[in-house]
Amino acid sequence: MLIALVSATLAALVDASLNNLIESANPAKLSFSVRECASRSNETSGQPRITAEGGTIKMRHELNNVCCAGLSLDWKREDSSISITEAGDETCDGSCDYLIQAEVTGLASGHYSMQVFGAEGLLAQQGVALK
Repeated sequence: MLIALVSATLAALVDASLNNLIESANPAKLSFSVRECASRSNETSGQPRITAEGGTIKMRHELNNVCCAGLSLDWKREDSSISITEAGDETCDGSCDYLIQAEVTGLASGHYSMQVFGAEGLLAQQGVALK
């Protein structure tokens, strides 16, 4: 019984070490695009959608904002918690639809909690598993 416990513990340590090695060789990064005057799909409620595909966490947000918003994203990661903050730097008259798409790549396999923040505070929160 003790041998089985030690074997399981060693296997978990080796797996964690390999994940850390993979991630340190290819550090996590955020890439994003903002498209102004995008047409909205019928299925969206305006809330960010968070999905996982392969080793990538994706976020898609269709929203309405002022036309010269100058939207950008900032992100922070603490262990398995990732937060993305949408920010705009200008205000003006008029209203436009935007499509924001973001990808976090270079993460090791495991479970992550992702939060998306905007001017109104927390917009979405979801757990995702990367394989």
